[in-house]
Amino acid sequence: ILNSSNLQGTNLKARLGPNASFSQPPKIEKNATGESIRFDGRMACQITSELASVNRYLPTREMTVEAWAGIDEAQPWGGIIGILQDNGPAERGWILGYDEHTFYFGLSTEGADDGDGNMTYLRAKTRYEPGKFYHVVGIYDGTVMQIYVNGKPEGESVTQHGAILYPADAAFVIGAYQDQDE
Repeated sequence: ILNSSNLQGTNLKARLGPNASFSQPPKIEKNATGESIRFDGRMACQITSELASVNRYLPTREMTVEAWAGIDEAQPWGGIIGILQDNGPAERGWILGYDEHTFYFGLSTEGADDGDGNMTYLRAKTRYEPGKFYHVVGIYDGTVMQIYVNGKPEGESVTQHGAILYPADAAFVIGAYQDQDE
Protein backbone atom coordinates (compact mmCIF):
# COMPACT_ATOMS: atom_id res chain seq x y z
CA ILE A 1 0.00 0.00 0.00
CA LEU A 2 1.42 3.34 -1.03
CA ASN A 3 1.05 5.38 2.16
CA SER A 4 3.20 6.74 4.99
CA SER A 5 2.74 3.71 7.27
CA ASN A 6 4.71 1.57 4.80
CA LEU A 7 7.30 4.22 4.00
CA GLN A 8 10.72 4.48 5.63
CA GLY A 9 12.62 7.35 4.03
CA THR A 10 12.77 6.43 0.36
CA ASN A 11 12.04 2.73 1.00
CA LEU A 12 8.59 1.21 0.66
CA LYS A 13 7.93 -1.90 2.79
CA ALA A 14 6.22 -4.72 0.93
CA ARG A 15 3.53 -6.88 2.50
CA LEU A 16 4.69 -9.75 0.30
CA GLY A 17 7.83 -9.90 -1.77
CA PRO A 18 10.71 -7.47 -2.06
CA ASN A 19 10.68 -3.93 -0.76
CA ALA A 20 10.85 -1.05 -3.23
CA SER A 21 12.73 2.23 -3.31
CA PHE A 22 11.86 5.67 -4.61
CA SER A 23 14.25 7.66 -6.79
CA GLN A 24 13.66 10.63 -4.45
CA PRO A 25 11.65 11.22 -1.26
CA PRO A 26 7.96 10.75 -2.14
CA LYS A 27 5.25 13.30 -1.49
CA ILE A 28 2.40 12.01 0.70
CA GLU A 29 -1.03 13.47 0.04
CA LYS A 30 -3.96 13.13 2.41
CA ASN A 31 -7.41 12.73 0.91
CA ALA A 32 -10.93 11.68 1.89
CA THR A 33 -10.04 7.98 1.86
CA GLY A 34 -6.66 8.22 3.62
CA GLU A 35 -3.27 8.81 2.06
CA SER A 36 -1.58 8.28 -1.26
CA ILE A 37 1.79 8.95 -2.83
CA ARG A 38 1.95 11.51 -5.62
CA PHE A 39 4.10 10.62 -8.62
CA ASP A 40 5.13 13.79 -10.40
CA GLY A 41 6.58 12.38 -13.62
CA ARG A 42 10.15 12.74 -12.38
CA MET A 43 9.93 10.16 -9.61
CA ALA A 44 9.47 6.41 -9.88
CA CYS A 45 9.37 3.61 -7.37
CA GLN A 46 11.60 0.72 -8.37
CA ILE A 47 10.83 -2.70 -6.98
CA THR A 48 13.95 -4.09 -8.61
CA SER A 49 16.33 -3.44 -11.47
CA GLU A 50 17.13 -7.16 -11.67
CA LEU A 51 14.20 -9.28 -12.82
CA ALA A 52 15.73 -12.54 -11.55
CA SER A 53 15.48 -11.29 -7.95
CA VAL A 54 11.64 -11.21 -8.09
CA ASN A 55 10.83 -14.09 -10.45
CA ARG A 56 9.18 -16.17 -7.74
CA TYR A 57 6.69 -13.34 -7.00
CA LEU A 58 5.66 -12.67 -10.59
CA PRO A 59 2.50 -14.07 -12.17
CA THR A 60 3.22 -16.79 -14.69
CA ARG A 61 -0.05 -17.44 -16.55
CA GLU A 62 -2.89 -15.48 -14.94
CA MET A 63 -2.77 -12.02 -13.43
CA THR A 64 -4.74 -9.06 -12.18
CA VAL A 65 -3.11 -5.67 -11.83
CA GLU A 66 -5.04 -2.69 -10.49
CA ALA A 67 -4.49 0.86 -9.38
CA TRP A 68 -6.25 4.04 -8.41
CA ALA A 69 -4.67 6.59 -10.69
CA GLY A 70 -5.11 10.25 -11.52
CA ILE A 71 -3.21 11.67 -14.46
CA ASP A 72 -2.27 15.36 -14.30
CA GLU A 73 -0.17 15.49 -17.45
CA ALA A 74 -0.77 13.32 -20.50
CA GLN A 75 2.12 11.69 -22.34
CA PRO A 76 2.45 9.14 -25.15
CA TRP A 77 3.77 6.33 -22.92
CA GLY A 78 2.96 6.72 -19.23
CA GLY A 79 3.36 3.86 -16.79
CA ILE A 80 1.45 3.09 -13.61
CA ILE A 81 3.12 -0.27 -12.87
CA GLY A 82 4.97 -2.71 -15.05
CA ILE A 83 7.87 -4.88 -15.98
CA LEU A 84 8.61 -4.81 -19.69
CA GLN A 85 10.92 -4.42 -22.61
CA ASP A 86 9.34 -2.87 -25.69
CA ASN A 87 12.27 -2.08 -27.93
CA GLY A 88 11.10 -2.10 -31.54
CA PRO A 89 9.97 -5.63 -32.38
CA ALA A 90 11.33 -7.06 -29.08
CA GLU A 91 8.28 -6.93 -26.81
CA ARG A 92 8.04 -8.82 -23.51
CA GLY A 93 6.42 -8.38 -20.09
CA TRP A 94 3.35 -6.42 -19.02
CA ILE A 95 2.31 -2.90 -18.04
CA LEU A 96 -0.70 -0.97 -16.78
CA GLY A 97 -0.33 2.57 -18.09
CA TYR A 98 -1.80 5.53 -19.95
CA ASP A 99 -1.31 7.57 -23.09
CA GLU A 100 -2.46 11.06 -24.10
CA HIS A 101 -6.15 10.18 -23.62
CA THR A 102 -6.82 6.72 -22.17
CA PHE A 103 -5.51 3.95 -19.94
CA TYR A 104 -4.01 0.77 -21.39
CA PHE A 105 -2.97 -2.74 -20.37
CA GLY A 106 -0.03 -4.20 -22.29
CA LEU A 107 0.87 -7.90 -22.26
CA SER A 108 3.18 -10.34 -24.04
CA THR A 109 2.74 -14.13 -23.83
CA GLU A 110 4.42 -17.26 -25.13
CA GLY A 111 1.34 -18.14 -27.22
CA ALA A 112 1.61 -14.95 -29.29
CA ASP A 113 5.44 -14.92 -29.43
CA ASP A 114 6.82 -14.17 -32.89
CA GLY A 115 10.38 -15.04 -31.87
CA ASP A 116 11.28 -11.93 -29.90
CA GLY A 117 7.96 -11.27 -28.17
CA ASN A 118 4.77 -9.58 -29.28
CA MET A 119 2.91 -7.12 -27.03
CA THR A 120 -0.79 -6.38 -27.25
CA TYR A 121 -1.78 -2.95 -25.92
CA LEU A 122 -5.44 -3.03 -24.92
CA ARG A 123 -6.72 0.54 -24.72
CA ALA A 124 -9.70 1.63 -22.62
CA LYS A 125 -12.52 3.68 -24.12
CA THR A 126 -12.88 6.20 -21.29
CA ARG A 127 -10.91 9.39 -21.87
CA TYR A 128 -9.47 10.40 -18.53
CA GLU A 129 -9.82 13.93 -17.21
CA PRO A 130 -6.66 15.45 -15.72
CA GLY A 131 -6.63 15.34 -11.91
CA LYS A 132 -9.60 12.99 -11.60
CA PHE A 133 -9.02 9.55 -10.03
CA TYR A 134 -9.91 6.32 -11.83
CA HIS A 135 -9.86 2.68 -10.79
CA VAL A 136 -7.99 0.85 -13.57
CA VAL A 137 -7.71 -2.94 -13.77
CA GLY A 138 -5.94 -5.24 -16.22
CA ILE A 139 -6.90 -8.94 -16.14
CA TYR A 140 -5.43 -11.93 -17.95
CA ASP A 141 -6.73 -15.47 -17.38
CA GLY A 142 -4.37 -17.35 -19.69
CA THR A 143 -6.58 -16.91 -22.77
CA VAL A 144 -8.36 -13.53 -22.51
CA MET A 145 -6.99 -10.13 -21.52
CA GLN A 146 -9.33 -7.36 -20.38
CA ILE A 147 -9.18 -3.78 -19.16
CA TYR A 148 -11.70 -2.18 -16.82
CA VAL A 149 -12.09 1.46 -15.82
CA ASN A 150 -14.22 2.29 -12.78
CA GLY A 151 -15.67 -1.23 -12.78
CA LYS A 152 -16.76 -1.17 -16.42
CA PRO A 153 -15.27 -3.51 -19.04
CA GLU A 154 -13.62 -1.34 -21.69
CA GLY A 155 -11.66 -3.74 -23.83
CA GLU A 156 -10.94 -7.39 -24.46
CA SER A 157 -8.55 -9.40 -26.61
CA VAL A 158 -7.76 -13.08 -27.22
CA THR A 159 -4.55 -12.35 -29.14
CA GLN A 160 -2.38 -13.26 -26.16
CA HIS A 161 -2.56 -16.77 -24.71
CA GLY A 162 -0.44 -19.08 -22.61
CA ALA A 163 2.29 -18.20 -20.13
CA ILE A 164 3.38 -14.60 -19.67
CA LEU A 165 6.55 -13.91 -21.64
CA TYR A 166 9.04 -11.95 -19.54
CA PRO A 167 12.17 -10.19 -20.76
CA ALA A 168 15.56 -11.65 -19.88
CA ASP A 169 16.15 -8.58 -17.74
CA ALA A 170 14.10 -5.51 -16.90
CA ALA A 171 13.24 -3.12 -14.10
CA PHE A 172 9.97 -3.61 -12.19
CA VAL A 173 8.64 -0.11 -11.51
CA ILE A 174 5.67 1.82 -10.18
CA GLY A 175 4.88 5.28 -11.54
CA ALA A 176 6.91 5.07 -14.75
CA TYR A 177 7.15 3.49 -18.17
CA GLN A 178 10.67 2.11 -18.12
CA ASP A 179 12.45 -0.20 -20.48
CA GLN A 180 15.97 -0.31 -21.95
CA ASP A 181 15.51 2.65 -24.28
CA GLU A 182 12.88 4.77 -22.46
